Formats: sequence, C-alpha cells, structure tokens
Amino acid sequence: MKGETVIISCVIFEVASVVEPAIFLRATRLHLIRPMDRPGTRNFRSYHEFHNEVRKQLAERLPDCEVLSYPAKTHNFTEMLRLVLGLLKKEKELDNGRKEILVNITAGSPEYSAAATMASMMIPDVKPFNTSVFEFTVDGDRVREVFYEGDRPIGLAKKVNDPTPIPVYKVDMPSEDIIEGLKIFKECNKKTDRNVIKNLENTIYWKYSSQTDQDTNKKEKSKQAKTMYYRRNFKEKWFANGWITDDGKLLTKLGEDAVATFYHKPPEPEKISKENMAN
Repeated sequence: MKGETVIISCVIFEVASVVEPAIFLRATRLHLIRPMDRPGTRNFRSYHEFHNEVRKQLAERLPDCEVLSYPAKTHNFTEMLRLVLGLLKKEKELDNGRKEILVNITAGSPEYSAAATMASMMIPDVKPFNTSVFEFTVDGDRVREVFYEGDRPIGLAKKVNDPTPIPVYKVDMPSEDIIEGLKIFKECNKKTDRNVIKNLENTIYWKYSSQTDQDTNKKEKSKQAKTMYYRRNFKEKWFANGWITDDGKLLTKLGEDAVATFYHKPPEPEKISKENMAN
C-alpha cells in the first residue's frame, strides 16, 4: 500500500511552481501557505486570485489531494520558520513509517524559501526540493517593458524597506576530513577498504598512528586497526549521511553534491573595465 506524500509550499504570485510539483510527486496532502488577508491593500485581490487558482487546478488535476491553506505574514522570516517547523513537527508526530515529507522551497517569498530550507535541515528525514523554470511568463522583449524604466533596469522591486536582521541557527558543516576523504574515495578506481586507505594515508586527513615493528603478527594487527579506524572515522559517516551506496562501491547523488559543494576555493572575481560598465 502506497504511503502518504506530504508537501509544504507557499503561494504568492506563482501557480505552476506549486501545482506541477504536487502533481508530479502525487501529493496526498498539501500544506499551502498564503499571504494574510489585508483588504484595501494594493495586492489583496491578486493574492486571492493566485491562491484560488492553485486550489482550483489541484482540485481538477489531483482531486485526491487534501489542500490545507494557512494565511500568514509571508514576508516575515520568523513567522515563516515557526509555521513551517510547526507543520513539519505535526506531520512527523503523525508519521506511520510510510510517509514522505517534502518541502517546496521554490515558490513563495524569499523569507519563506530561506525559512523552509532551514527548517528542512532541522527535522530528520524531511526532503526539500526546488523546481527550475522551463518557460517564463515575461520573456524576450517584454522583460524590458516590465522590468525597465526607459532604458534603465529596475527589476521587480522599485523601492525596498531597510534591511531586517534574521535569527541565526547553527547548521553544522561536515568536517573537512570526511569530505576530503570522500573526494579521495571518489577518485579511487578500486574502492576496496585497502585501496582507499592506501590513498588516504598520504594525506593530512588520515590521523591514525600506531607503533609497529617487523613482527608479522603485529603488522597484521596494524592492518586490522587501520581498517577499523577507516570504517569508524570515514565510511560509517559516509553511510550515515547517505553519501555512498549500500554496497560501499559508489557515490550517491547526495555524495556527489557533497563533493561538489564543500571545501573548494572560491573563483577569482571577474575583471570589469569602465568601458564594459558604460555599455
């Protein structure tokens, strides 16, 4: 029997970014955060129309999906974090072991996206996802019509309020040793424990040390100790993070992402001449 697929999302001025992932993932329940009702404000009617369009399309195209809406201050980071964490906690408490909990970080306000990403990292087994745009509503020549004033680029926001600090919650970065070790693991043609250890031993990330002599029995014990050290300090952590496959022979997509993300030197900034700025 198929388990539940629960998605948390936010709607402001998007429809496809909310509806299409829910249909693709066959959501059984969608928690939909929307802007609070503020009659008389400039975008009050538009907010309602986008929210209603999302619900209408889901009712037609995914009729078995339960859609629950939550009016909220979508541009308030603290409220977004509180709401998303509350929804995640509630879903986890009701989890029967067959539930997949997903968080759509693409649609909605920047504050929602930041809070949703952070909340997803705080609750175990929650999977955030994003959706890239295949086709834009405003494209080509209309970009200049909508986002420019005369020949000057303005963008979606013409004026902004003063910067508002947001709360900081620590998300630990994986240690350099296990990431650099994973890079070495990836480059090894033969991913046996012995071969990976051999490549790790020549780096600063291998911190095992043992006093051995020429006695064969002690050498064998040293090999076993090295293998245990490798498994405990590297391999088990890679498994725990989902970075290598169950057979220990390949990197998973998460492992590839970890290798591509952490402990790389930043690129040099591009050199822009005054002539380029004038064009």
